[in-house]
Amino acid sequence: MFHVETKRICCIGAGYVGGPTCSVISAPITVDDVNDARINEWNSDTLPIYEPGLKEVVESCRGKNPFFSTDIDADDLKYIGACARRIVQNSNGYEIVTEKSTVPVRAAESIRHIFDANTKPNLNLQVLSNPEFLAEGTAIWDLKNLDRVLIGGDESRESDCKLSKLAANAFLAQRISSINSISALCEATGADVEEVARAIGMDQRIGNKFLKASVGFGGSCFQKDVLNLAYLCEVLILHEQTKKIAVLGFAFKEDTGDTRESSSIYISKYLMDKGAKLHIYDPKVPKHQIIMDLSQPAVAFKTKFCAVQMSNCTEWDMFNELDFHRIHKMMLKPAFIFDGRRVLDDLHGMLQNIGFQVETIGKKVLTLQDFPHKKTQIIGLIIG
Repeated sequence: MFHVETKRICCIGAGYVGGPTCSVISAPITVDDVNDARINEWNSDTLPIYEPGLKEVVESCRGKNPFFSTDIDADDLKYIGACARRIVQNSNGYEIVTEKSTVPVRAAESIRHIFDANTKPNLNLQVLSNPEFLAEGTAIWDLKNLDRVLIGGDESRESDCKLSKLAANAFLAQRISSINSISALCEATGADVEEVARAIGMDQRIGNKFLKASVGFGGSCFQKDVLNLAYLCEVLILHEQTKKIAVLGFAFKEDTGDTRESSSIYISKYLMDKGAKLHIYDPKVPKHQIIMDLSQPAVAFKTKFCAVQMSNCTEWDMFNELDFHRIHKMMLKPAFIFDGRRVLDDLHGMLQNIGFQVETIGKKVLTLQDFPHKKTQIIGLIIG
């Protein structure tokens, strides 16, 4: 660990994030914005936004720090690309550029590409992602009582930070939408949604936040971030895979033969609807049960591995002990594995050495392209 002295900070944007955030930073900081009216309000007794405690903080340090200014060399800083180019033009030496606004995932990577394409001698710019987790109405309290600080950069994954921000708001929006759906059921049955929400909130696994039924949620962040995630899911969809798949595990979890509401049923039906030919195996689920659950007797239930994909849908320990060398030889190439239960995490290296392409739930399995300056075994795709 070493200490780096912060001599000066420039914040671009004096809105709902920039203004309150910079007001509680003790280091010398200038907040620049192209909006003259907004800056004039920050320098007046009538601030452009209202937050409990904000006016007191700003007035206590006015004339000392921060300084609000329109002295910025830019035509329109609404666009992140324009900001990045202006930063390059007006920077020298070693500078750290931190993006805090809720911008698209991999925005820091885009900024870095602009910096690299417009580099100049004696300039070293490092890009960090540091998403904010402020709630309007409690922003000052949130800034002084942080429950987590996420920083992503060259040595860590920027996408982790950005997706954590988007996912957090999506989860909160989902809670509001869920309790609103329950409120309609309460109206039809005579129940009181306030009492239902109170009972739900007593469950420590759930908690009592964001369970207030209403006509819907507002503000800019929830809708924007939910739509952002929906867009990412749409544009990043994987290419259609080959149609012959071995499904390992049909029970809803290990050490049982119970298939009621098993995710394997829905996954299998979806794959069959897409034209896939399935080979399904579970050590404790009999063939007739699988046929009954799927209601499609034409499905093959042999334990052959002549597939091009293998999907692990139940966390049986025995699936860690399979002869993957033999399985790989019997599969069409390229051979894919999708570990839907994360039971093969410790075997990724071995599977990749054998020749499998591997993908798993909730984590990107890196490829050789992710380490352009390192010698490493190619990490592939796990499918399921």
